[in-house]
Amino acid sequence: MTLNIPAPSIIADHCFPLGPDTNGNKRYFLPAAIIGVEPGSKLARKVGLKKYRGGTSNTGFVLQSYHLPTDLAALIREIDTQVDAGLTEGLLLAAPLRIRLSMEWTEADMMSRMFNHLVPSLMTRQDDDHNIQIPANLSELWHQAVMGLIMMHPTLKNALLEQCADAHRARFSGLDIRISTYEVPCEEPSDAIPSVLDYQQIARLFSPQLLAR
Repeated sequence: MTLNIPAPSIIADHCFPLGPDTNGNKRYFLPAAIIGVEPGSKLARKVGLKKYRGGTSNTGFVLQSYHLPTDLAALIREIDTQVDAGLTEGLLLAAPLRIRLSMEWTEADMMSRMFNHLVPSLMTRQDDDHNIQIPANLSELWHQAVMGLIMMHPTLKNALLEQCADAHRARFSGLDIRISTYEVPCEEPSDAIPSVLDYQQIARLFSPQLLAR
């Protein structure tokens, strides 16, 4: 079973430090939605995740760690192992919505520079293709940054808008976007000025409170 768990670097960006435990060990709050495990579930207990009972309105776990990326990577491997063994009770993640599109290479190059500057862990390169993986539960700051980047690039924006009409009919978690490039210059897009309606429709694709159940 292929899980849609984000990379450790992305998960780490959504964690925040808590006070140390009674032995002085460092602790972090780990959002349940970003790791895809329900607090208190059999899966959570099996992989050693302890439910957070503090004052935040978000559900999540207390994670003891002295090196967050390393410990998160180990946690992801353990979740994969347990799910592969058949333990799926408490698993929250659905597959991402996969989108494929083509983009003129100069627009793609400018887009990749901006993504790498503002939200660097969301975009990777594979040969001449650009891969963008957007989790369903970004922090508010990253959500705004991603929406701004999408609205600035008409080819990407229009590809996402084409998915909006049918996206509510299926359950998904986040976006998996692959962009192939070509070198023939394209005409200047006529809809370079973003609209509020376009923004709202695209925001629904990775706003967790609006995802279809």
